[in-house]
Amino acid sequence: MKTGFLKKLLGHDELERVESAFNGEVVVDKSEGEVRFLVGGITQSGRFIDQIWGKGISYLKNNKFKPRSCLILGLGGGTVAQLVSKTWPGIAIVGVEIDPVMTKLGKKYLGLSSISGLRIIIDDAVKFIGRTKERYDLILVDAYRGEAPIDWSLRTDSVFGALNPGGVAVFNLLFHTDEFRQRANTFIDGLAGYKVKLLRELTNLLVVVKGRK
Repeated sequence: MKTGFLKKLLGHDELERVESAFNGEVVVDKSEGEVRFLVGGITQSGRFIDQIWGKGISYLKNNKFKPRSCLILGLGGGTVAQLVSKTWPGIAIVGVEIDPVMTKLGKKYLGLSSISGLRIIIDDAVKFIGRTKERYDLILVDAYRGEAPIDWSLRTDSVFGALNPGGVAVFNLLFHTDEFRQRANTFIDGLAGYKVKLLRELTNLLVVVKGRK
């Protein structure tokens, strides 16, 4: 039995496979009616991402946080931007993504172009946050290079410096291996003096940090 037929039989259908200079091979897969982007075998869109980020956004909403502006570092195909837009209608969103392949696929398959209030910037998230003069109520850090997360431990000052007074930054960290847990704990140790909330969901850890007033 051919692999393609077996995948369709099981509810999987590969829609596209493209090569990216930044993320390597990106596979667009449809499973149980949902389109997903896979990079290095890791899901970077869809229900999995919704569940992880949904926990953090629900926490903020339940604590009466009402941001008027949001910066997403690592826009990808736009799953998180859609969640933000639906949660806080009218919010202004800036999504920074280094890989134009991801945004192109997001527009083709995930409705990236139709997200209300979203401005897309193709740029390196690390360089962008280091030079931006804009300030935001909410910053979501979800930047990866392929399947490898970017180390933000030396760049938190730039992230917090881009927050409005009383703003919030949320970092999405992998947390499913000893190596990733050690990296996450080192990152958290560097946040002394900030109010921090940790939210575990699936293989990830969301680090919610309240900026200084």
